[in-house]
Amino acid sequence: MSQPENNWYFVGTDGSQQGPHHLPSLLAMLSAGQITAATLVWSAGMDDWQPFASTFNIIAKTYRGRQEQATELFKKDSLTMATQGYSPTSQSYMPGSYGCGEFIIALLLCFILIGILIFIYMLIVKPNGTLSVTYEYRRVTMAEKICPKCAEQVKAAAKVCRFCHHEFE
Repeated sequence: MSQPENNWYFVGTDGSQQGPHHLPSLLAMLSAGQITAATLVWSAGMDDWQPFASTFNIIAKTYRGRQEQATELFKKDSLTMATQGYSPTSQSYMPGSYGCGEFIIALLLCFILIGILIFIYMLIVKPNGTLSVTYEYRRVTMAEKICPKCAEQVKAAAKVCRFCHHEFE
């Protein structure tokens, strides 16, 4: 079921209806821990209020910056998402690139010395890229736990995470 981008409502901790909110706002609240996977949400076209997790089984998020920065942001956010029952299922990093306009300006400025320096800078230094991560809601059973390092689901008896080799105490 395709969900619209705006006019989402949720039931607050005090039982009151909150909203309307845009979907990116709800996702930010989920990451911040202001709402949980069990929070009831509703939007036009839905028959009744439903838990956030059953409405949005898959969430895609992006983290901008150099690859190291984006990965650090992802690691911090994945721990919060894991407490909500969401595990990362895929990720891909796309390095940034300069657009055609910047290239043409640098090329035109090559007639003066500063243009050559700008052109060399553009060849060496790349702009920030984007790390795209897809999270999927997974219900954790009593026989499983979440790895605190990579946020993957592992068996409760595991001493070492099979994904990132984190040693449990």
